[in-house]
Amino acid sequence: MTFGLIPGMLMSSTRKVFRTPQYGLQRDGLPMDGPHVESSSVASEHERDESEARYRALFDSIDQVMCIFEMLFDEEEQPIDYRFLEVNPAFEKETGLIDPVGKTARELVPELDDSWFEIYGRVALTGMPTRFENFAPAMDRWFDVYAFRSGAPEQHRVALLFNNITERKYREFNAELLEEISVDLASLGPEDEILHVVGQKIVDYLQLYRLAFCEVNEGLDDVQIFFEISEQGHRFGSERFDLSNYLSQAALDALLSGEPVAVADIPNDPRTAAFTPAHEIFGVGAHIHVTYLDDRRVKFLLAAHHSERYAWREDEADVLQKFCARLFQRLDQVRSARALAKLTVESERQKRLYEAIMSSTVDMQYIFDLEHRFLYANEAMLTIWGHSLEELIGKNLSEIGYDPKVAQSRERELDSVISSKAPLRGIEPLQLGEQGLRIYDYIFVPVLGDQGEVEAVAGTTRDITELKQHEQALLEADRRKNHFMALLSHELRNPLAPIKNSLYILAQAEISEAQARHAREVLERQVDQLTRLVGDLLDATRVEQNKIQLQLKDFELNELVRHTVKDYRVLFKRRDIALEFEICEQPIYICGDWNRLAQVVGNLLQNAAKFTERGGRTAWRAIPRAKKPTSA
Repeated sequence: MTFGLIPGMLMSSTRKVFRTPQYGLQRDGLPMDGPHVESSSVASEHERDESEARYRALFDSIDQVMCIFEMLFDEEEQPIDYRFLEVNPAFEKETGLIDPVGKTARELVPELDDSWFEIYGRVALTGMPTRFENFAPAMDRWFDVYAFRSGAPEQHRVALLFNNITERKYREFNAELLEEISVDLASLGPEDEILHVVGQKIVDYLQLYRLAFCEVNEGLDDVQIFFEISEQGHRFGSERFDLSNYLSQAALDALLSGEPVAVADIPNDPRTAAFTPAHEIFGVGAHIHVTYLDDRRVKFLLAAHHSERYAWREDEADVLQKFCARLFQRLDQVRSARALAKLTVESERQKRLYEAIMSSTVDMQYIFDLEHRFLYANEAMLTIWGHSLEELIGKNLSEIGYDPKVAQSRERELDSVISSKAPLRGIEPLQLGEQGLRIYDYIFVPVLGDQGEVEAVAGTTRDITELKQHEQALLEADRRKNHFMALLSHELRNPLAPIKNSLYILAQAEISEAQARHAREVLERQVDQLTRLVGDLLDATRVEQNKIQLQLKDFELNELVRHTVKDYRVLFKRRDIALEFEICEQPIYICGDWNRLAQVVGNLLQNAAKFTERGGRTAWRAIPRAKKPTSA
């Protein structure tokens, strides 16, 4: 990168320094008061010439700038100018002043400020030497100067030994600025505050026309300005542009590698000449671009502009590079912290939602690490085991009160889930103090990372004690229903025999009126019985709930038995089975369901007819056992 002199700086020359021959050197290295005085002694003159040659060689060879001038005063002895009498070769190089000998300072630098004349005038008049650092705006240079009187007081001559310390001063100023900016970056918080404060300091320090802070997206062909400072003020923006519309490929390549690109004269620089119209739209005459790389990728771009041609100094590019690195590193931290804070807020929100969901369930929810230690447990889990979350975290099952053998079994299951990366389910009975024996269903599920590795094991345990009890109740209801259905199917067959017998009687050609009436009565009773049985079948759900209703009423048991035996007597007769029937001599009154009891008596008679051999005998007796009326 090429850097020119700053504006207003006088250009140096390779021309020889011209010294007026009438001024020689005394032995102390200072000019003599006038022309040499001839000596009658040839030897003395020779020695003097040799001494003068030695001092001349010393004068010309020292690295420091040295000059001798005559101070010029007005009638009131106020210093108004000085005329150069002698300069060494370093003078032109460090000051940029050409052929100064015999010329005055105001001739060479018309805009030189008066402070220089005042300082040198005091030295010439008082003879008191002085050392100081001062800036010459007209020359745009800093000097470290040692001034002392040379010759007789009335000659008003001053000798200077000085150094051009411009580069050192700029380095010092740059270091002070960067230190101040570092303090600002450390103390300021929000991104916009950082950009406003430190950005303005750079603009003021370098006297910039415009300073743009840009974010580089995929490449330099997609650059977005997010903040800029110009004569119009501070502005946040979102303009996007393609940097290849402003710089050559060579310049772009330099930026991609992290090198700054400084252009002092846009229309005449080969890197920007072809893009002059694009720059003129924004009123830019000179600019410098500095990139910030993150992992060898351009992440940010800083663009500093001058409205006129401007020869960028090397230290200016250096301070912008260091500013760019410190600023964007800090912005990265601020943005990362902001993103982290946002993520933390969102994470806390998600955690609250998760906790609310987990707390709203009676199921125990928990997470184990790979060493079987608890990482998390919901409120249900904490309540069951009587621990706080802080007490539970980091502990294993044995440490929270699990039976050691049961804990070892669960830990083996956790290891199985970790190794297989597959869920595992089980049922576990636990004795829990006053709650007694509870039955739990649990499932362990692996928590997989981005690479498919198991990071933890999540689990859910559900109390299924009531569920198991309901299952048992359903099984019992099903058993009762099946028993009822079997019984009902048997009961449905029982009325068929009397009905069939009655139909048989009615089918006979010659039957008495009494036999026909009896057969019709049997048919009517048995059809009623079948109707009731079918009703029970349709209402089988009542059996499942064990809620079959009895139609209770008071009646005499002997009467029920006589009616029922009468219905089944034909069945016994057809099977050639003798039926002996004996009822109680005294009435037997009971409160019960006539139909259900008739079913019981009918079942007994049906079974007796079925399992008694043909030609056999069945005896029926009703014997009272209770002294008081009985409910059945």
